[in-house]
Amino acid sequence: MFNEINKPYKDDLPLILELGLDEFILESNVESNIGTVDTEDYSIDVYVTCAPSQFWRFDIFNKVEGKRTVITTGSGMFTQYWDVAKMIGQGLVAVKYFE
Repeated sequence: MFNEINKPYKDDLPLILELGLDEFILESNVESNIGTVDTEDYSIDVYVTCAPSQFWRFDIFNKVEGKRTVITTGSGMFTQYWDVAKMIGQGLVAVKYFE
């Protein structure tokens, strides 16, 4: 439906670059890995799908606890979701799933 070339939102770009992630230029509706944030305590692989709004997936590994969590978002800015992903990586937020 959309044939746009998508870039990070202007307000997201400083944090994306500060974290060492890729400044992406992507086609619509294709999930792409834009990099990994790796610290002593956690590693987070960051994925984005542009439609052209941006949807995020964070594959989080807490190295201290040996736990992996994957979260996905609705459309929104990277800066809205990064702190939650980081807190999960740090073991400050736990995600429980119940049916």
